[in-house]
Amino acid sequence: MAAIGARRGAEGPLSTQAWETKKAWKEMWARAPHKRARDQMWYAGELATSHRTNFTKYYDLSERVIPD
Repeated sequence: MAAIGARRGAEGPLSTQAWETKKAWKEMWARAPHKRARDQMWYAGELATSHRTNFTKYYDLSERVIPD
């Protein structure tokens, strides 16, 4: 989660497609580690959806998306 926060802090809004995913799990509904971490950070309020392009969501740090 620290790596996700640091990368978003440095690069700005990123979509899930910005992360390389190599499927190494066998469960049908298993999610990649970066997606699980992103979801947890979104639920905790550390990340927010900054915008969408077509059907792709872009996430950024909450303090840059939600005004004071």
